Amino acid sequence: MTAARFFTHPLGIIAASIGATLLWGSAYPFIKLSYVHLHIGSSETFEQLLFAGYRFTLAGVLILIYMLLRRESLLISEAAVPR
Repeated sequence: MTAARFFTHPLGIIAASIGATLLWGSAYPFIKLSYVHLHIGSSETFEQLLFAGYRFTLAGVLILIYMLLRRESLLISEAAVPR
């Protein structure tokens, strides 16, 4: 089954929606647990921002690795640029 077929099928739409909801809903508790384990207090703004930077950097690296494994183009194609 192709991705296009999966995401247009009603069960695929429901599964993707539930998966996205679970991922977004689990982010807050995991961030709070990470603060506890890393000893980051609620008044330590710099450490919280640094931790957020680490998370976003890791997310970007994971997307880059995924794209390299799939051999996708890292550049925006000419057709996608509006004129």
